[in-house]
Amino acid sequence: MTAIIPAMARKPLHVALVLLGALLAVVPSHLASGAGSPAFIEGAEWLRLVLGLPAVLLLPGLVLAPLLMPRDLVRDESLSISWTVFAALGLNVLVYVVHLNALRFAGIAIEWPALIALTALETVGLGALLHRRSPQLRFRPLSPGLRSGGAAIAFGVLGAGLLWGTEITVDSSWNYYTEALNEPIEQPVDPGALRFDRKNGAMPWRAGEPFVPASSEVRLVIYNPADQAQEVPVLFLLHGPIGTRGTVRLGDQDLAADEVKRLVPLTGLDALVERYWDWGSVALLGTVPVDASSERTVVLDLQAPDGAAISDLAVAEWSALSNDEFLEFTRVTGFRFMHPFQMLNVTENVRWADEVAGEYVLSGRAPDGSSTLHQPPGWTYLYAPAREMLSPHLVTGSSLLLAILALIALASLAGAESVAGTPLTGRVGLLLGVGVTAMALQHGRMMVSDGSVNFPDNLYALALLLSVLLLVTGRTRTFLVWAFLATILRYPGAVVVALAAGSLAVLRADLRRRVIDAAMRFGLAVAAFCGVMLMVAVLTGALDQWLFALWFETIPEHFDNNPDADPLWKRPIEFLRIWGLVGGAAVFASLPLRGTLSRVALATALLYAPFLAFIDHFSHHYFLPLIALIACSAAANAASADTERSQITDAAAFAVVAVLLLGAATRLGV
Repeated sequence: MTAIIPAMARKPLHVALVLLGALLAVVPSHLASGAGSPAFIEGAEWLRLVLGLPAVLLLPGLVLAPLLMPRDLVRDESLSISWTVFAALGLNVLVYVVHLNALRFAGIAIEWPALIALTALETVGLGALLHRRSPQLRFRPLSPGLRSGGAAIAFGVLGAGLLWGTEITVDSSWNYYTEALNEPIEQPVDPGALRFDRKNGAMPWRAGEPFVPASSEVRLVIYNPADQAQEVPVLFLLHGPIGTRGTVRLGDQDLAADEVKRLVPLTGLDALVERYWDWGSVALLGTVPVDASSERTVVLDLQAPDGAAISDLAVAEWSALSNDEFLEFTRVTGFRFMHPFQMLNVTENVRWADEVAGEYVLSGRAPDGSSTLHQPPGWTYLYAPAREMLSPHLVTGSSLLLAILALIALASLAGAESVAGTPLTGRVGLLLGVGVTAMALQHGRMMVSDGSVNFPDNLYALALLLSVLLLVTGRTRTFLVWAFLATILRYPGAVVVALAAGSLAVLRADLRRRVIDAAMRFGLAVAAFCGVMLMVAVLTGALDQWLFALWFETIPEHFDNNPDADPLWKRPIEFLRIWGLVGGAAVFASLPLRGTLSRVALATALLYAPFLAFIDHFSHHYFLPLIALIACSAAANAASADTERSQITDAAAFAVVAVLLLGAATRLGV
């Protein structure tokens, strides 16, 4: 019996059925507990994420990939696990495009029942076809190097997820902004003497921990036993549906009042800025004077919007801190003070996912409903089904981020072994696993520090990396899938793929014909897609808006968006400094650039970098593909060494450099 189970587990159909069973197991959880308020993540949502996320990422692609891409995935009559996983994920994004639009045009609600049912039917149907065509097809066992390296990747990514904690588990609707915290706020003269009575009904609450109010009044009593009067700053963070209102009162005086709004005016800007989608927060800050040896009672009055109850609201409170301490203490517990434009970026991805799972075919809409395509729709067609099938809470985006980080690291490791000629040994794989994981965590750290876990750039970095790997290793059909995804994830995607193809054609004349053939197929696919989009734009009257968005995203957004920008000649210097700290310096571990993959990955990064280095601001997400490509180059260089001893030496050097850079960038806050 023990021999039968591992043998069954190596069949793609059996693995798919196990994943499908896990996905179907989320159905009772959905029925027992709906989405609820995003103020807190429910245990049922954690259960759905653990059980369902692998299926959301891989089904039905896991059984579709061997049918469509046998030449890419099958070697010696067995399937590569890693390359099949990459193919399955790429196909799944395209499958979701079909799913959502088929349901939309059929008039069926795009919600978890229909999406899970479609996934189940397709997995079973395609699985039966695969079994009929290739009944003996099995996964090839992982090499010792991939096993040990994969373990390092899993340990590193999961450990980082636990370390980031509330930074990736608190919903984005808790993000807040108030101009009051931009001004200096002094601590009380003797904060240690202050005492607080925090009671929510009969139950106490703790400072900084959110709670559901027991009534429409929350009372905070401040005791000052000191022999001098004190001014005590108090911050309430109120979370609720759009329209929730809070007022902080001290006797007959209103210290602060505000309402959770979707669109708000911003100082110095005529247009309204979007902060939240269906839920949001307001920060209510006031200073309470407390005489010596006396007490004062602060009251937070709550008003829920129509259709909501007080139990839908949540409150967190901090007191007796300076403005810098308020920012630090809220951040530690996952409540981010965030610039309104960054809040807009996060909220846009939530709104676009909701809209694509509703009446709209394309994401990229403005708050007024007009289709502007400021972001190509690729990411939304993965993010939207994941939110519907698992949870609308931001932790779904965080879980996708962790999965993508693991896949980026695994891609570099699998690519390195693919060009090594022989399977990697356990020691080499472990060292390379440490190196590529540290580089992937640079990526994750920057996205988490920005609150950007639901951005398309995470998947975009994976798409560009896989496009290079698949092109170099000759997996043309899978390359076409990921190159196309890179194109519809970010506007520069097609250009970067073309740079990779050009680099390979120049470096390997013997592969030029194959590269040109793959590039021409890719070009035809992009041309067809652009032709369809142009026709849709003309028919819907959106052409002017879309052309404006393309111009805006290319020029004003990147070259006229920072009045304090460095002179043009200084920007590449600053860009290289940041890139070096966040992983670019690992390029020295890729020397002497053994093998084609190492050279092409580095060439692609170096050709792409000038497009970014002259922009007037350097957002963290600009560096993500460059980090992945440098990691790939270093891993491929080590794996291509002639002897195991040389492989170990180079892999160890890469691991040390990558870990040191991760530590340095973390300490410096880059």
